[in-house]
Amino acid sequence: MTQSNEQASSVLAQAGKVLTQIAGYVGVRTIQIGIQSGLLEEIGRHAAGITAESLARVTGFDHLYVQVWSRAAYASELLEVGADETFTLAPHMSDLLLNRDFPGYIGGIPIVLDSPEVFDGMAERLPTGQRIWWDECSHEFIQAVSGTGRPFYTRLIPNGLSQVPGLTEKLERGASVAELACGAGVGLVRMAHTYTRCTIVGVDGDRYSVETTRQRIADHGIADRVTLQQSTLEN
Repeated sequence: MTQSNEQASSVLAQAGKVLTQIAGYVGVRTIQIGIQSGLLEEIGRHAAGITAESLARVTGFDHLYVQVWSRAAYASELLEVGADETFTLAPHMSDLLLNRDFPGYIGGIPIVLDSPEVFDGMAERLPTGQRIWWDECSHEFIQAVSGTGRPFYTRLIPNGLSQVPGLTEKLERGASVAELACGAGVGLVRMAHTYTRCTIVGVDGDRYSVETTRQRIADHGIADRVTLQQSTLEN
């Protein structure tokens, strides 16, 4: 192989890497639109498949855009398509992208990545180095982050904790538990329901997160065993 051929081959290989990243971006945005618009959820209701035309009619969206999105979702391997042009969810996508209680749920990640606080915020602050704290983030962003943490707690409580020798027995007998940076309270609620003899304290520095957690605790009827403290970790 001549030097020019070697260089051309190297350029093609590097171009492939870049194009893969671009395709990944398109896939992430396709997932994000599908989740937030309800398109993926609606397709999941039709085990036998649904055409783009019917999907547009059921959701009330524009037929052309639904068709374009459906084809993009198929290209991203989120959907499968039948001979009659009906779309169905690809295997396991219902759990991975829509089932928030599934231990491997990852549907919250595209929502977080699309939030202004992530890449737009970094681009804006790149020249100044200004940091952003939780109380400067939108409520939607905090809720989205909470969604990405939910499968962590699903895996941790009780299965993850059971890997620590003697811990399950101690929690079942009753213990005092503190969660630092408890966020929107998903872990506190799961902990309280799993270990009913424990008293739990949640600590977070963000007022909105604490207020959200307080409402969640009230909704689950566990306010007698769970208390909250708004404080930064440094304090």
